[in-house]
Amino acid sequence: HFYTADEVECALLTTVWRNWQLENFAFTSAARDAARWCRWSAILVYRLYNRGLKGAPNHRFTTRFDVRQAMITEQGWIREGAEPDGVAMCAPN
Repeated sequence: HFYTADEVECALLTTVWRNWQLENFAFTSAARDAARWCRWSAILVYRLYNRGLKGAPNHRFTTRFDVRQAMITEQGWIREGAEPDGVAMCAPN
């Protein structure tokens, strides 16, 4: 399973990799502002990818920047998401 709040990313997954299928809507995310950052009433959600290191390829989500940093520096995960910090979406706070 792969979760995204980005309609462009979702469309890419289902058209380029035809074996991917849209199952349903699993959650609601908060709207981002014009600069694509979370509004004051929402919290950042970071997405990381393990690149298949030490096992199967996997994605993880966290709202904590310190957890994000530890996964990158200590475990070799990489940032994923539309923003430079790997912000994938916003969650209602």
